[in-house]
Amino acid sequence: MTSDRLPSFHGPARQPSWIRRVPGVGALLLATGILTAAEPGADGPALIREYCFECHGDGSRKGGFDLEKLLEPGALRTEPRAWEGAWTLLRHGFMPPAGADIPDDAARRTLADWIARETLGVDFTRPDPGRVTIRRLNRIEYENSVHDLFGHDFAEEQSYSSDGAGARLRLRDRLPPDDTAFGFDNIGDFQTLPPGLLERYFDIAEHVVGQVVQDAPREPVQDLGRAVRATRSETGYRTVHAAEFEAGRAAEYRVDVQFQLGGWQEYGGAYDFALQLGGNRLAEDRVEVGGYKHYRYSQTVRLPAGRHTLEFTTDARSPDFKGRTNHLELRARVRVTGPLGAEFAEYPEPHRRIFHRGPAPEAPDDRAAYAREILGRVATRAFRRPVDDETLDGLTRLALRGDTFERGVAQALTAILTSPRFFFRAETQPRPDDPASVHPIDEYALASRLSYLLWLSLPDDELLRLAGEGRLREDLRGQVRRMLGDPRSGRFFEDFPGQWLRTRNVLMTAISRDGDLNPVRGAMKRETEMLFEHIAREDRDLIELVTADYSFLNGPLARYYGIPDVEGDGFRKVSLAPETRRGGILTHGSFLVSTSNPNRTSPVKRGLFVLENLLAVQPPPPPPDVPPLDEDGASRGTTARTVREQLAAHRENKSCAACHAHFDPIGVVLENFD
Repeated sequence: MTSDRLPSFHGPARQPSWIRRVPGVGALLLATGILTAAEPGADGPALIREYCFECHGDGSRKGGFDLEKLLEPGALRTEPRAWEGAWTLLRHGFMPPAGADIPDDAARRTLADWIARETLGVDFTRPDPGRVTIRRLNRIEYENSVHDLFGHDFAEEQSYSSDGAGARLRLRDRLPPDDTAFGFDNIGDFQTLPPGLLERYFDIAEHVVGQVVQDAPREPVQDLGRAVRATRSETGYRTVHAAEFEAGRAAEYRVDVQFQLGGWQEYGGAYDFALQLGGNRLAEDRVEVGGYKHYRYSQTVRLPAGRHTLEFTTDARSPDFKGRTNHLELRARVRVTGPLGAEFAEYPEPHRRIFHRGPAPEAPDDRAAYAREILGRVATRAFRRPVDDETLDGLTRLALRGDTFERGVAQALTAILTSPRFFFRAETQPRPDDPASVHPIDEYALASRLSYLLWLSLPDDELLRLAGEGRLREDLRGQVRRMLGDPRSGRFFEDFPGQWLRTRNVLMTAISRDGDLNPVRGAMKRETEMLFEHIAREDRDLIELVTADYSFLNGPLARYYGIPDVEGDGFRKVSLAPETRRGGILTHGSFLVSTSNPNRTSPVKRGLFVLENLLAVQPPPPPPDVPPLDEDGASRGTTARTVREQLAAHRENKSCAACHAHFDPIGVVLENFD
């Protein structure tokens, strides 16, 4: 890829707004034929009079659109928004409406290109790449950026709520939901920064820095909350919860177990609880059934170096449990601290990464140089380009005002995380006010685009190094291959289909008719993500998204679909026999559920999904006076009509048919799936 083909900046835009949302998209659409260059002499006004005046000329102004006025001398460039709407409808085939005199493909293309050139100022010989809107990091990008900047997982196990629900609070959970547009939550034109969000950034910055910078070394802590696994006896009377951990050396360790028992029971009784480590019983108790109760146990024990297993059991001994299974809910938090003793205390890994040369020197000049070195390394990565001397001077002065060296550096790190240069992705340009200036984005901006596309996070040291040397463009393919081979690329293969193919929605869609769906919602989401990832990583034809005769299933999802011979919770590639009537994402549960209403399927939603997400066709919104579907016939005093019949009635109206004829057939053929 040569530099003159890369995304560029430009001054005031001269193309329809949807083309300008992504820099370089005009050139891409021109290259792929979605935009075409009509002959300069093509008679656009004559085609407009032939095909459009029946509804929008000769005194007719349907939809308030008056083409006679728009075609007056000197008026062509005065109503770009109106012409842009006409261009879109014409280009996507929604106008002229069904039943009217329809132009052939060549005439439609000629007319659309005349509108683009003469009314919107599109220059087909020199496509305008548009301007880049500053982008705020969305919640996931913010969390990943902080995680990768400090190399630490900031999620915390939360206290149990009154209903017994435990939670793991992530950084993204501390931020409000992101603004979305066109299904995506990372479009700069639609992002906002309300005062409440800015206040959250300050709170999170203090929390993050407090986790990674310590005043003094501490005894190591292993949080095993997510490592607890449970097994249940065949009778259901005993449940064993186990967690493994590593003792780095022979020493004393403190084991803290905190759990909550609860769950509705139609009987009384008690459980015998036991906590043991390596065959040694550390604690035992009898816990009563009824309501949610919190229990805490702490014990210090001497352990040899090596791997150890901590087990705690709940054993139903009461006669009230005879013939019943153990449905008691248990949510546990387990923490192992040690080796105990001041001689074993240490700084955590994130702290050691920040203070990479150890404690601060005593000499004032050396301390200032060390602080400047630390903050320069962090700020360059956080700002995604080398930090300027003026900013670094200010950060260093702030750090040296702390009552200790570590606390001062912590204050400066907080300032870095609350800087707009961290939570905004700005791409500077040399002549922002010059509309004739078209130039490639700089290599640091290119590094950020790559990293936030494939990793949803900030660039690593190699990307920044290549950008600083001016060699990132020449090694672009190699870097993309390297980044896709990194485990962080898994973020892209979850996030992008989650937004583009709406796999996120299957977890949130309300369904009132099928309670059995809930256990497999997550599996449905994962099925689509894995198919997308397989096609992308194997460089297969993108059309396989809708034609694949295979999918990725686990046992529960395969049983839900009625597909035999798939067992276990792990996902694997499964060939689909023709009789399954499945294949491609349009038969995936993630698509079928997220494009349905709570109590019935929706051919309209399913058809619109295909048009908008797969064919890049955006229908206009429906007229405000369109009545809802009348499923029971109550409004007409008749028997209920099927959805197919009601949609057919919509298409009897020419205005409705102009759009419904495009997406109804797609949605109706999927009605065999509930």
